[in-house]
Formats: sequence, C-alpha cells, structure tokens
Amino acid sequence: MEHGELISEGNFDYRVIAMYFFDETPASTAGAQMLESSEELKKSLGSLEKQFSDLPKPSSNPALQIQRLLTIYGKRGWSHYLTHQCGRYWYLHFRRDSNLASRPENFDSEELVVLQNISLEQYP
Repeated sequence: MEHGELISEGNFDYRVIAMYFFDETPASTAGAQMLESSEELKKSLGSLEKQFSDLPKPSSNPALQIQRLLTIYGKRGWSHYLTHQCGRYWYLHFRRDSNLASRPENFDSEELVVLQNISLEQYP
C-alpha cells in the first residue's frame, strides 16, 4: 500500500495524517553555528514576508495546528478517532462513512496553509 492511500474497510474510508514537530532550540554548538549561518537566509525570508504579507502564515503552535487540521477534516464529514505518537511524529486517524459522496472540495487560503504539506491523496 502506498503512503496516504485511501483505505476502505466495512462502511468507512480512512485517512492517516502524520505530523512532525521539532524542537527549535539548538542542541549543540553545531546547531548554534547553523543558526549563525542562517542569518542571511533570515534576511531573505524577511524580504519575502514583506512581499507576501497578505497571505496567511502557518502557525508554530503545534496545538493550534492540530486544532485547525481537526476542524478542516470535521467540516467535511471525517471523524477523528485515534491519535498516537511514534518518536517525534504524531499520527491522526480519521474515518468517514464510505457512502458519503466523494466530491472536490474548495479550501480557503487559511485551510490551504494548514494542508500545504499533506499529499493530495490525504486531503479530506
């Protein structure tokens, strides 16, 4: 089975979404050196942020990211039924009645920011 494939079991379709959270504090001097060398990148990013200031920005708050993801899937008939952690990955399991018509969804710009790193096969 390919990663993110739609699975049918009984009367349900399933989706599993993996979320990865990382600690942004440097763990070593190598991490500190990488932060120093990234100053130029930060300046470039600042310029890009000004250029695209009207676009929604992703949250660095993991709880808020999960909350937004649960809301997006819930609005489209997906029920969250399990969460588990393996290392730094959190897996969110959703299911939906397979009798619900599968239809293309329109996502607003804030929803697209949340969904940007998810395979199209995993979209609600």
